[in-house]
Amino acid sequence: MNAKSLASRALEILEVDVRAVREAMLAAEVGRAAEIAVTHPAHRRSAANLVHYVELRNHDVRDLQARLAAAGLSSLGRSEAHVMATTEEVLSVLARLNGNEPPSREAAVAFTEGNELLEHVRATTRPSGPRPWVAMDLGGPKLRTGPLRPGPRAMRISPKRDRLGVVTEPRTVWLTASPDRGVVPAGATAVPIVDAGWLGRRHAGDNIELVDSRGAERRWDVTVTRADGCLVTATQTAYLCTGLEITCPTADGRDSVEIGELPEVEQAHRVNAGDHLTLTRTLEPAPPTESGHPHRIGCTLAEVFEQAKPGERVWFDDGKIGGVIVRVSADEIDLRVTDVRPGGAKLKAGKGINFPDTDLRLDALTGKDLEDLDFVARHADLVNMSFVRRPADVEHLQEELDHRDAAEAQEAQPSSPPPGMGPSGVLSVRRVAQSARHRRTVSVADGRAIGLRSWA
Repeated sequence: MNAKSLASRALEILEVDVRAVREAMLAAEVGRAAEIAVTHPAHRRSAANLVHYVELRNHDVRDLQARLAAAGLSSLGRSEAHVMATTEEVLSVLARLNGNEPPSREAAVAFTEGNELLEHVRATTRPSGPRPWVAMDLGGPKLRTGPLRPGPRAMRISPKRDRLGVVTEPRTVWLTASPDRGVVPAGATAVPIVDAGWLGRRHAGDNIELVDSRGAERRWDVTVTRADGCLVTATQTAYLCTGLEITCPTADGRDSVEIGELPEVEQAHRVNAGDHLTLTRTLEPAPPTESGHPHRIGCTLAEVFEQAKPGERVWFDDGKIGGVIVRVSADEIDLRVTDVRPGGAKLKAGKGINFPDTDLRLDALTGKDLEDLDFVARHADLVNMSFVRRPADVEHLQEELDHRDAAEAQEAQPSSPPPGMGPSGVLSVRRVAQSARHRRTVSVADGRAIGLRSWA
């Protein structure tokens, strides 16, 4: 085995070892879930972090730390403040280096759902330390793809595997009769069942048997039980569907229960270069289509059908798919796909659409944004505005913040510069105002650059 192969193998072993540490911390969090739940909401994240830290220190990770450092990665030596986040950052890097899927991340927090998070930030800030700044995004006009017809109510449970197909991390499944309530253990997939009493009869060490929707026999192992569910591990891929029966062999026979209603499978168009794609004014769910067939999907912003022109470019899903307009009518925009990675890409519902060549005459602040600014002005330090296209957009935001007597800083980021106007057109409205707490600054991103330009 040459040096390159040895280095690659060392990275794969590192990923397995870091995943094992992460799984141990997740299991510890499940085991202490009741204690974490009774902690004050402002301190629950800290309580979970303490559990993660204690579990990390219960392992002798000195050899692992040395190998991480040798690979140029964080050795987890200073992870006390954010143990799980630090571990998952290291794991994400290793996963990408090995061509595997990184651990999933939490979704963004909505304005009105952020009070608990804000309280946590304030409660965990040292009085003598620097005050953390809170940034909030304004939604702006919604320019997204419309819905697609959903697939069956089914779910795929699959463990992590390396490039040779060897299982490197079992999939953890949270069986619960209350999927909309309670706390799902971090990293676990929630699967509803129809009988809470069945859960109460489960114990760590139980085996669960099932025949999946393909007819494949599978077995899961129960590792942790709680009043609201039990955690099981799966080392083989299984396909579940609503109503599928799962069984636990017992001394008295077989204790069975059915899987509850699963979410509908999200579907997607499979798009390749040369395909024809039609944006429609109607937002009726469209049928998903394969590469080589015409694709149809709705567009959430009706104004584009009045302002787009043939020959202009359109980008989807942060540039993953690009095309050129060939025809525009009152209710449809026909495109020819010109830019997509080899092998094609999936186009799903709710993905962003960008018209970089079209002079879209829209207000950057929607009615919903103005409502959200009431909350932002009271709690945020920075406002992220994502649909800036002309100087008046920034001036309008400044006026609305002044109207609310806000002392927060602003950050404006244009989605794409209008035709014939570079970023200098926006920069001309740069206005710095002194406030009681902060200096209000406008930062503008050049549509042709990657980073942000900021001025003091």
